[in-house]
Amino acid sequence: MDFSLPYRSLFTQPQVVDLRDQLLGALTGLLVHLHRAGFFWGDCSLSNILFRRDAGALTAYLVVAESGEVHAKLSDGQRCYDVAIAEENVAGELMDLAAADSLPEDWDAIETAREIPNRYRQLWSHLTGEEVVGPGSAGSNRINVPGECSLTLRGSRVSTDVDISSREQLASLYSRYSWHGDCGIRSLSRP
Repeated sequence: MDFSLPYRSLFTQPQVVDLRDQLLGALTGLLVHLHRAGFFWGDCSLSNILFRRDAGALTAYLVVAESGEVHAKLSDGQRCYDVAIAEENVAGELMDLAAADSLPEDWDAIETAREIPNRYRQLWSHLTGEEVVGPGSAGSNRINVPGECSLTLRGSRVSTDVDISSREQLASLYSRYSWHGDCGIRSLSRP
């Protein structure tokens, strides 16, 4: 993959502003994206990811998926287990960096890895949760998710639990809602 780097290079050639936040954000973003697609990784670690710098941000790419499994949908238990594996593996990799004097002094390997489950839960909730928006709601009926989508609603509920399975359902959505961008939202329904 052109211009991508293994995680160790990020520490030996530090050029990323706020590396800790960027690294954890890219890792948890990748894990949530894979889980939403029904992919159980089983060996999430920094060693199995390549990172690409782009406009001051890091993007993570899965490169080793030998232990992965594809399912229609992951259970909460599968997701939690995958996140626990990630936390343990990342802690070990960061401790290896610390032993080699490559980890920044203000980083604690264990505390940094402990942030993964909370970041994961926040992002998962943000992307898969349900929010009721309608007349009388605070603000407008426009939802903007930076870098993802913008959606105009007319007193409806956004749900991400059901797949759109036919062109008729999709046409019905377009008649009721205005879509902008690639949202990754699989379903919209009336309350």
